[in-house]
Amino acid sequence: MIKFLDKFSHNLPKKNVVVIAEASIHNRDSILNKLEKWKFKKVEIFGLPTYSQKPNIIEILWTFIKVWMVRDTGRLEKLTSISQKSAIAIRT
Repeated sequence: MIKFLDKFSHNLPKKNVVVIAEASIHNRDSILNKLEKWKFKKVEIFGLPTYSQKPNIIEILWTFIKVWMVRDTGRLEKLTSISQKSAIAIRT
């Protein structure tokens, strides 16, 4: 993760936010010691709060999408096509 963020933070034109979970690896001193350096290079690290058993909106949406895709396997291809077109549109 450190190597990736060091490379990612090189010459960024604007601020970026990287969202990380509360995994033990994300709280190691080697990561925590780099937070200010990355912030200076326009990379803000946002740690997610501790997991809640109450499902949030994205978990509910993801469950709906999985059930929807299982009911019609052709939907996976449609969803893949839509996501690829969206990724291309975002990059341009």
